[in-house]
Formats: sequence, structure tokens, C-alpha cells
Amino acid sequence: MRISGLATQSRKRLADKRLVDTSIVQRMPDEAIIDAYIACADCGKRQVDDAAVLARIVEEADSAETFLDLVKAHSHPKH
Repeated sequence: MRISGLATQSRKRLADKRLVDTSIVQRMPDEAIIDAYIACADCGKRQVDDAAVLARIVEEADSAETFLDLVKAHSHPKH
């Protein structure tokens, strides 16, 4: 998957779940949407630090849900 496609699906996911106001999500750059999904909700720490690993995860993902599963599998242990 490409970042633009993943960002589009992620925006839709956020809107569908009413997690963030749609107008805010639509103004966010693709990279910011992806960063929001790889950051710890508690402290903001990136759960995938390596850019090459993140690129591979994005490429392997076939949906926003798969992306989240792959990020979880590659993330740091709970801190």
C-alpha cells in the first residue's frame, strides 16, 4: 500500500469511529495521520522508530486495520 492510500483509509477509520472531528482529520498531511497511528496514546512516543521498518509495514499493509496489526507486532514493549 502507498502512504496516500493508507492515510485515506486511516482518515475514514477515524471519521467512522468518531475519534476525531472530520474537518481536523481532512486538514492533516498524510504523514501526520500515519504518525498518529504509530504514536503511543499515553505518552506520544513513536512505536516504530526505524523509517525502513515503517516503510516496509506500510508496503505490506493492505488496509488500515492490517497496518495497525503490523505496527503492534513491531512496536516496543509497553513502557
